[in-house]
Amino acid sequence: MKKIFLTLITLLIVQTVFSQEAYRRWRVMNQIRNDKFDLVLPEVMKENNIDMWIITNKEGNFDPLYQDMGEGYTSQNGYYIFTNIGKPRIERAALGIDGGFLEGGGSYDYFGSESELKEFVTKRDPKRIGLNMSKMIGGADGLSYTMYKHLAETLGKKYEARFVSAEKLVSDFRSRRVATEIATFAEAGILSYTIAEKAFSNEVITVES
Repeated sequence: MKKIFLTLITLLIVQTVFSQEAYRRWRVMNQIRNDKFDLVLPEVMKENNIDMWIITNKEGNFDPLYQDMGEGYTSQNGYYIFTNIGKPRIERAALGIDGGFLEGGGSYDYFGSESELKEFVTKRDPKRIGLNMSKMIGGADGLSYTMYKHLAETLGKKYEARFVSAEKLVSDFRSRRVATEIATFAEAGILSYTIAEKAFSNEVITVES
């Protein structure tokens, strides 16, 4: 009985430590995302002359940037939408995508339903709408043919004529690092080195004579 009790206590401690570490990593990823949205996104949207960037997701078929954007739950069609409204901060919205972790991350200004897409875009009237279409970069080619048709039908010919490739924007956004990102990479590098050092040490490897 005593052994069972000690085992349960040990498992509880391990679970608590694991949960705390998972929460710490979630907070770090949120900080990186928010820093990139604050510092990198405004400049790359301006440099690439894109007024609105729409990233689409379908249940079971997510864009390659799904994790970068904060994930979330999509029941049918969902959109991350970033709009240059003439202010230092890019407006950030998630339509048809929700979830406690996404909403709790503080990355988005507005959460709405997927049915709001046309009204949302029309109200902001962007001149150039960036979509993840690319001939060369797989990570910037997340828009499927059916989702393209869906956007075109939903927004109408006026806005379909304003669709442009966001290939360069995606490349710029992902390649430009913020300080929190660099620090996290450094931490990961040290951890990898520590694991490798121990794995090849005499503590693990024994030589038989």
